[in-house]
Amino acid sequence: MSFLSFIKDVLQIVLDKITYRIHKDTIVIGNNPFAWCRIPVPEGYPKQSQTHPSILYIPGGWKGATHWLGTTPYPGGNIRFENPCIYYANSRKGCAPTSFTPIKNNPVADWPGGKSFNSDVDLFLGNKTLYVINRVNERHILREVEIYSSNDGENWSAPEFVFGSDEENRQLLSPSIIEHEGKYRIYFLSGDAGIRKRGHCGGIEVIEGTSLDAPDFKVLGKGEFFNKKETGIEPWHFDLFSYGGKLYMVFCGRNIKKRTLRYPMETYLAVSDDFMNFTIFDVPVIRYVKTYRPTAYVDENGIFNLYFSVVGSVANDGSDRAVALTSMPMERLLELVNKN
Repeated sequence: MSFLSFIKDVLQIVLDKITYRIHKDTIVIGNNPFAWCRIPVPEGYPKQSQTHPSILYIPGGWKGATHWLGTTPYPGGNIRFENPCIYYANSRKGCAPTSFTPIKNNPVADWPGGKSFNSDVDLFLGNKTLYVINRVNERHILREVEIYSSNDGENWSAPEFVFGSDEENRQLLSPSIIEHEGKYRIYFLSGDAGIRKRGHCGGIEVIEGTSLDAPDFKVLGKGEFFNKKETGIEPWHFDLFSYGGKLYMVFCGRNIKKRTLRYPMETYLAVSDDFMNFTIFDVPVIRYVKTYRPTAYVDENGIFNLYFSVVGSVANDGSDRAVALTSMPMERLLELVNKN
């Protein structure tokens, strides 16, 4: 790293902290309160750092827990520690937890070694089995999506290959899995919106299969963000959830029309009627801080529960990456994001 790059990084850290302190009571849309989560990293990791959350809510519980969470710790941006970890919590009805217990066998996949790395965890429950998707980058070119399974949440299978690509501009970013019309769909994004301040999202890719235990996924098609150019918002990492017969996406993205010093990666909401193409709401859900992959669900009471990851040492524990929770009625959220 050059001396100039080092100075820029230091100034960015200082600017992020100042911005957070000024706006910490208003970073959530509607000035909604938020709370930092307690998610311990595996033993032997150099410091606390959590990103790429994937929340799974099971109203009736599974193996004694109502919530299961996947993350990848990422202390200091070191790929050696960016490995999928699993946590759980049991909470009373209508209450989203902020404290999670790690399983005994974290991480569930070790660092691949060399310049390869794990990333982008996503959780799914099907056929009384818990699945975790893991994206592996080999030599920064070949990208593969793997799936692990567990019958108890503690012990995990060897990985099964799901999908891969060696095309330079096909990153298979942030895979998110849903069940739709009796089949399984995995959605990806491509692009460099999270790397370059003027970067772009290359679009949505969807694969579909009939089995998670013997993956048979094929390319289903490509989707788009209908109003991406109009809004100037370029999506990066995301998660999906259903509500009212529609598919919603929460994502971190950059509004390249905002000519500010920071160009922050804020969190946005998008909606799809056809489960393929999305329309972006251009009002940020999380503002003023540098967010990363968010994850969300709507519970049986119609409450939208959003776990969002923040890059920068602004959390209470001083970690360089942390996860926070905010909750509000989904209908209230839709009212807020529809205000221009």
